[in-house]
Amino acid sequence: MNKNMDGGWGIHAEGGSSMLSSALNYTALRLLGENVDDEQDMSVPKTRKWIHDHGGAMMIKLEARFLLVFSQV
Repeated sequence: MNKNMDGGWGIHAEGGSSMLSSALNYTALRLLGENVDDEQDMSVPKTRKWIHDHGGAMMIKLEARFLLVFSQV
């Protein structure tokens, strides 16, 4: 998947940013150990800002929230 210029992630390579893709990719990066604050290309902080600016991860469908909760267990 490609990250968009606005900091979010799209469902497909040429798609606009969506909360589902952005939240799942952000969660995956954090679980892999990416730091929130100091990163050279600022992709994690930009994604975090995009998620917060668009209402947070609670704006995704119920099925995706299920994935987020159980990916952190």
